[in-house]
Amino acid sequence: MSSKKSKVKKINVSKMRIRTNSSNKPPSPVVDKVNPIPTIAFVSKSKNKFRAMLEEQIEKDRSLTVKERFDIFISETSFTALTKICKAGNIFKQIVWLILVLAMLSWLCIQCFWLFEKYLSYPYEVKIELKSIQKMEFPSVTVCNRNPIRKSRFENSPFSAPEFKALFEVWQNSQLYDKAVKSMKNQTKERYDGDGGSSEEDTYVMSQMKNNSINVWSALSDPVTAAAFYKTEDQEMVATFGYATIAGNMDQSELKSYGHQIEDFLVSCRFLGMPCSPQNFTFVPNVKYGNCFTFNAFNNSQDPLYSTYSGPLMGLSLELNVQQYEYMPALAQDAAVRVLVHTRGTFPALEDDGFSIPVGFMTSVGLKVTEITRLTPPHASCATEGTIENLYQTRYGVIYEKSTCTKTCQQNIWKEKCGCVVPLYEKPENSSVCDCMNLEEQACLWEKTDQMQECELMCPNPCIEKKFEPLISMGTWPSKHYEDYLDYKIQHSSLDFMGHDKIDSDDNLAKVEVYFREMMYETIEQQKAYESQNLISDVGGQLGLWLGLSAVTIGEMFEFIMAIFKAVTAKAVRRRNRETAVESLEDCHRRLSLQEFK
Repeated sequence: MSSKKSKVKKINVSKMRIRTNSSNKPPSPVVDKVNPIPTIAFVSKSKNKFRAMLEEQIEKDRSLTVKERFDIFISETSFTALTKICKAGNIFKQIVWLILVLAMLSWLCIQCFWLFEKYLSYPYEVKIELKSIQKMEFPSVTVCNRNPIRKSRFENSPFSAPEFKALFEVWQNSQLYDKAVKSMKNQTKERYDGDGGSSEEDTYVMSQMKNNSINVWSALSDPVTAAAFYKTEDQEMVATFGYATIAGNMDQSELKSYGHQIEDFLVSCRFLGMPCSPQNFTFVPNVKYGNCFTFNAFNNSQDPLYSTYSGPLMGLSLELNVQQYEYMPALAQDAAVRVLVHTRGTFPALEDDGFSIPVGFMTSVGLKVTEITRLTPPHASCATEGTIENLYQTRYGVIYEKSTCTKTCQQNIWKEKCGCVVPLYEKPENSSVCDCMNLEEQACLWEKTDQMQECELMCPNPCIEKKFEPLISMGTWPSKHYEDYLDYKIQHSSLDFMGHDKIDSDDNLAKVEVYFREMMYETIEQQKAYESQNLISDVGGQLGLWLGLSAVTIGEMFEFIMAIFKAVTAKAVRRRNRETAVESLEDCHRRLSLQEFK
């Protein structure tokens, strides 16, 4: 009876399930009130099919073994060398192709090594080009009187102090002459029988010296005389170092008052055919030439000057009075004007560079402009600043130059090693000037000169530099027919010549013309000779030449490696999942066994 009831219940439940299922109707489609077309109508029926195909392909890729993947790669790759090895008909061909590929691979490695070595050497090439320009910036022109201190101001200056006055005196050095005459007298004493006195004897000695072709240099055959002669200091060098030593400890305004003034120095000035005056010149002190004056200086509160034409008429013309009657013979052995043409904003180092123009001549200076552009490290070693403080930049506000930086570096080394510095360079703070007459200090200065190589690293070349190459020619000035007009002009312009009937221009006056030879300039530019794109191109060429590789081949190899990595990783993951499932089943089985046992 009970079994029948249970059967009835089961039948009823099944009927209820059937009814429930039959009562479940598919949901009505969503209808938009604005657009009453069902959105389900737009669902593509092929979406599930495409997804099934994609999943099937993914599963198929996962099931591929490493060997199968390698075979597919060999059949599809553009790596011809590898294909030749794998698809060779027999083992002999495979060995031959393998040897060839290994040989080409070795040579490829050597070639690539050379290419990388060339790239890492950072080579550069120099490009020289001639360019024309309509307007060219005029350089700065610095002029100095050859004589640094006026004779009329010497007596009441620190230069005439008892301890310094002897430095500026000219002495006669006749030790070789005296030694030669004395030697000849000793040789002719026995042969000379006259009694006419010393004058007659001197005449006889001189005649013997001429007959035997003996001059003052013959005295150097005596070792004692030669040793004393080669230790004799040059008079001009002693006077110049003495002037620089004293001037280095003086105020610039005081030092300027002892030298030649621009109002006396400048007789006439014209630029581009128009007049200029002392207001267009800027004072610059110099340790050798005293007062110097720069035309078109960067710090004169005036705009830079330009020239639009070449030739003397469209340049700078200066007529200068050297005041030779004010010369100190020990400091100036020639009557001239020192001239330097330099880039606007640079320091005029006339003791190192420049040229002298003599009095009584008109000197014509035609300029050729060269612009140098250098590369920065690692290709070259240019920089906009040195690694040390440049005294010239700090004190004068000039732009960076290798020469001024090197002088500062040398002064720092001398100050550290010798305890003093040379007077011809800018003196650092809290330093004393070396006594150039002191042999011990002289020896120290010469010895430490060998250690100046480190200044080459501290003071690199500037990245952009402009040079002016002068072409100098001279002519007698003034001409005889122009001299009278010049006398009249100077008598009405210079205090030195007012009231003079005749002016000796050959002794005091000099003229200089500075101009551009042509409205063109030369550029010398360092350019990178081998850049990264050259390296990539050459390496790609070597890969294609020796192994037939390209960027596409590299992409294929990367894809193959990723596929192998993915297959190996998937296999390891499946193994781990399988082991985890087995462990979980074993654990479940152990738990069920324990429950049944309990």
